[in-house]
Amino acid sequence: MFQEKMFSTLAVVAVIVITAGFFIAAEPEESSITTEDGVVTITGLARQTQPLVVSQANVVRSPLFGTAYSVKPDEVTLDEAAVVAFQITPEDRESVADLGIYRFHQSLQMWELVAPVVAHTDEVIAVEARQLGLFAVGLAPEFEAPVFANVYDELRSQAPADAVGYEIAVGYAEPEHEILRLLSLGEHGGCGGVVRVGDGESLSRLDRDATVKIQDAEKQVTFTFVTRWFTSSMGGCDAQAPLSPLVEYDILDAIQI
Repeated sequence: MFQEKMFSTLAVVAVIVITAGFFIAAEPEESSITTEDGVVTITGLARQTQPLVVSQANVVRSPLFGTAYSVKPDEVTLDEAAVVAFQITPEDRESVADLGIYRFHQSLQMWELVAPVVAHTDEVIAVEARQLGLFAVGLAPEFEAPVFANVYDELRSQAPADAVGYEIAVGYAEPEHEILRLLSLGEHGGCGGVVRVGDGESLSRLDRDATVKIQDAEKQVTFTFVTRWFTSSMGGCDAQAPLSPLVEYDILDAIQI
């Protein structure tokens, strides 16, 4: 009987020790990993259950360069931002001052310039990112975007009946190029101008073609307007607070994944 109690007590102690050890080990630790080709290094906090993993993905088209790199975990928002660093290749150093790191926004299906930049030299560019995923280096052309009359009104008229908020993102692409987001354009809105994320989501898309001057040449560009509708199972806006844009444009962290 004494031996049975002793073994039982030891078993309980062992479970407590193992459980305590598990929780201690589960705390995130500083991790740094570099791709086999030496181009990309990721540094940040990682848990044993969700380690940082980076690998070459697909070849990207202009105005991005070379290959995109997949950084995981890509389905969570990190508690603390990771640093994503690209080594600059010799052929890209002539334009290094204008280079940027872009991340592919899965919901919007377009590439976004990542900020903040924490290092920018002739050898390396590094940014902080709380959302991981596909990253690539690129050089976006400078141009003045045309004004599309009534496009935002047209998009808002397509709102689902259960919409309580929305985000309109604007991207552009020359033929056979990647779509890059124009962060200077776009709109957020919601019931009475107050954005609510809701418990559902749907998308709508509208394309407009225009001729713009890029590097002293007239070029055909497609502008893509993607609207993320944030919907609610409780219903949409009421008549006293209809769906309308924010008075001031604001980037909301909760909807930037």
